[in-house]
Amino acid sequence: MPPSPAGIDAATTSQESSGEPRASSAPTAPPAKKGRTWTLLKWTLTVLLLSVVLWRLPLADLAARLGQIRPSQVLVLVAIATVQVALSTARWWRLLRRLGERVSYAAAFGDSCVGILYNFLLPGSVGGDVVRALRMRARVARPHRAWSTSILERIVGLFAMATLASVAAVAGVDASLPLPGWLRYGTFALTLGLAAAFVFASLPFRLLVRFVGHRLPEVARVDLAGVGEDLAGPLTTLSVRAEVFGWSLVYQISSFVFVIACASALGAPNHVHAILIGVPMIYVLSLVPITVGGHGLREGLYVGILGALGMPGEVALALSGAFVVSTLLFSGVGGLFLAFDAPRAPRSRPPTA
Repeated sequence: MPPSPAGIDAATTSQESSGEPRASSAPTAPPAKKGRTWTLLKWTLTVLLLSVVLWRLPLADLAARLGQIRPSQVLVLVAIATVQVALSTARWWRLLRRLGERVSYAAAFGDSCVGILYNFLLPGSVGGDVVRALRMRARVARPHRAWSTSILERIVGLFAMATLASVAAVAGVDASLPLPGWLRYGTFALTLGLAAAFVFASLPFRLLVRFVGHRLPEVARVDLAGVGEDLAGPLTTLSVRAEVFGWSLVYQISSFVFVIACASALGAPNHVHAILIGVPMIYVLSLVPITVGGHGLREGLYVGILGALGMPGEVALALSGAFVVSTLLFSGVGGLFLAFDAPRAPRSRPPTA
């Protein structure tokens, strides 16, 4: 905790009266300047990656693919995307209900859409999770439950997606398409890593509380301790984890259906294997916060990984574009909730101490 102004004045007076020299600190770059520099670098990398992807692809072929999409197919894709967001929200909402939090589904849906908006704008794809948890934190009786449920939902969702990819890698959905060894073993390693995160989800938070908790503000310390307790206690029961894994499987299947339907609308229906194997790896790698909203990085991953699995580059880029369009759609919904739905705390909230 920083010293109070009175403490600083007393220390200064004591130092001056004793004749001790003041310690001089080395000049450091202001945090604001560092933030601007990092933002500029991210924008630069975003533009660079997008330019390289667009330069290497036949844009005329991309335009031809987009031109053959029918309005009825667009409506089907919008409907599937809506189901995706609804399922994702239901998974989070059910976790909150399991912990005894009586938050409305509409509020959870709105916070999820606000999270999508911020994921679109912030580096990587996790900044929106922080924002939606902050909003939910103001709605629930025990604020740390907004964090614990959001964290578990994210971990289980990634694990379910990687599990489906591993099953596809073993089963060989399309035996005529050879799967590169690096991608096969990378998929298995990803699944094992996420399985470990699923089982030991509470460990990082308990270690943080133990070793650095005393240095944190009271609110952060209480939240971290609560998250660790939730992930080691009520959220570890078999029924809870089975339910959230079931919701995650259904959600991930809907995500694959969306991408497969997009590929079919683009005139490339015979790439199910590439989608089932490649999309999970793309999603995880695009979480790295080195570009603005994952733009540029995501497009490069779609073209590079799906291209290695036999998909035409212009189709892979269009699939990335479909993701961006669906994100924009629900970002708009999130903007409405952000403007007109201020979170309200429950009438009674137990003390956090």
